[in-house]
Amino acid sequence: MKIIVENTVCLNTGDAAILLAIRHILRTVAGDGLRFFVFDSQPEVAARLYPKKDYPDLEFHKLLSETLFRYPSGSGVKDRLKPHYNRLVHKVLRNFGSDSLLGRAFFKESDRRGLDIYQNADLVVTTGGTYLVENYNLERRLNQFRLDAAIGKDPVFFTQSLGPFNKPYNRHELSPIFDRSPLILLRDERSRHHIADMVKEPGKCHVVADAVFALADTDGIGKRLASAACADGPRRDFRPPLELRQ
Repeated sequence: MKIIVENTVCLNTGDAAILLAIRHILRTVAGDGLRFFVFDSQPEVAARLYPKKDYPDLEFHKLLSETLFRYPSGSGVKDRLKPHYNRLVHKVLRNFGSDSLLGRAFFKESDRRGLDIYQNADLVVTTGGTYLVENYNLERRLNQFRLDAAIGKDPVFFTQSLGPFNKPYNRHELSPIFDRSPLILLRDERSRHHIADMVKEPGKCHVVADAVFALADTDGIGKRLASAACADGPRRDFRPPLELRQ
């Protein structure tokens, strides 16, 4: 089974923990015969940090929204043309595909390889975290979701803290993305409230524990807690183990 995990930044240790937790959860559910294609902002660094010899089921690629599209960095003529170029990229993908003559003219070989991975994926997961908030410019994320839609892959949203979405543009663009997603996992009720009026099927939105808790050594923590208690009751000077205090 081929699984894509997109929008990762594994150079960030928190994001890396979320990736490994997603991997652990899906392997627990579906078995060990899974291959994970991770689309990361810095795949070369991620591949060094998580080498094949230790993680043979992980394969890192450059996030396609950062290679296929162009983003303004100023207000010059070139910057004003970039949104038009991006719309053209979407049209080429939707109407012709990456292997067409036009697609080969637009997309370099590594991008076509990435698009081919998407076409053959069994599941697309947009990683958990806090990146769909209006403190950030969401255009790169939106382009990734638009790309998913153009290829016919609607991502599962892993445990998110997201919103609120007060900007009309973001609400307009994200609402159909949330609607197409088969499953949206949220870290808290506040996040669910933020998208309550942006999702037509609220039953697919679930508040669950953060993915990284799947990596906790629950047996070890339970033994530490049990050994710290006296036979005739809890001690007044008891302090929880370090892993629970951090």
